[in-house]
Amino acid sequence: MITQSDPYKVLGISPQASALEIKSAWRKAAKQWHPDMGSRDAVSRVRFDEAVKAWELLKDPVKKEAYDGRFRQTFRSPVKPPSPPRPPSPAPRAPSPPMPPKARSHTVHFDQENVVFLYLKDLFSPLKISLRLRSPLVCSSCVGKGVVRSLVGCGACKGMGWMPGRRGLVPCLTCHRQGFLHSKAVCAPCQGTGYRQNECSLEAHLPQGLQDQTFLRVKVPQSTKDIFLRISLRKHRSFTPKEHDLWMERQLSSARLLKGSSFTLKLLTGEKIRIKVPAQSAAGDVLRIEKKGLPKTSGFGDLFIRLQRS
Repeated sequence: MITQSDPYKVLGISPQASALEIKSAWRKAAKQWHPDMGSRDAVSRVRFDEAVKAWELLKDPVKKEAYDGRFRQTFRSPVKPPSPPRPPSPAPRAPSPPMPPKARSHTVHFDQENVVFLYLKDLFSPLKISLRLRSPLVCSSCVGKGVVRSLVGCGACKGMGWMPGRRGLVPCLTCHRQGFLHSKAVCAPCQGTGYRQNECSLEAHLPQGLQDQTFLRVKVPQSTKDIFLRISLRKHRSFTPKEHDLWMERQLSSARLLKGSSFTLKLLTGEKIRIKVPAQSAAGDVLRIEKKGLPKTSGFGDLFIRLQRS
C-alpha cells in the first residue's frame, strides 16, 4: 500500500496554512478516519496513522520549521536549469556604398506643355529624368474606324443562299443569296476610339542653372516632333528662390539682436555653416552670404537672410 509521507498532503492543506487551519484539518481527518467513527478497515487505520504523524509534526513550530527547511525540497517541483548564454551578436556590417539617384519618371505628350516638378535640392546635382512619351497612333486592327467588320454565316439559309419553297429553291431574303452576313463589333485594342497610345521611354539631361517656370525643348530621336517641358519648383519650408538667389527669414530675440550672436544653418546641399549676426542689428536687416544660393550656368547665386524679432 502506497502511503503519503508529506504531512501537508495528508491533511489536505498548503504549506502556507496557518496554525488554526492545520488544527482544523487535523480534526476533520480524525473524525473521518478514527476507528471509533465506524471505519475499521486497513485503509482507514493507515490513513489515521498518517494523520496522527502529520499532526504531531505540524503542531510543533520547531519541528515544522525544520521539516520545511530540510525535507520539503524533495516534494517541490524541480528547479528549471538556467538557460544557456546567448551567443555574441555578430559584428556590425560595413555600410553599403550609397546608391546612385534614380532618374525620376514623368509622363509627357506631344503638342502640349508638360510640367515637370522639381525640388530645390535637385538643382545642385546633374539631373537626369526619365520621360514616358505617349503619342496617339492609328489602330492597325480597325484602321481608325473603331469597329471591326467580319463575315458570319446566314442562320436562315444555313449559308446556302437559297431556301426551299413550294416550287423549288427560292433566294434567301436575309442574305440575298450571299450565304453570309456583315457583322460589326467594337474594336477591342483601341476600345472603339480608332487610336492607340504608343508609349516609349527616353532619358533627358537637364542643364544646370534652371529657374522656376523655365521652358525646355527636348528633341525626340527618329521623330519630327519635339517635347516641351516647363520646370516648376516645389515650395520649400525655409528657402524661397528668386532667380538664382535664395531668401529666408530667421527669428531672433531682442537681446541677441542687440548684443550680436551666431547660429548654425543647414543648406540645401547638406552643408552646415555658421552665421554671425553683428551687434546693434534690428528687425528687417538682411545678411548676405555669397555663393550659397542656387547654381548658375557658371557659379552660384547668393543667400539672403532677413532678421526678424521673435
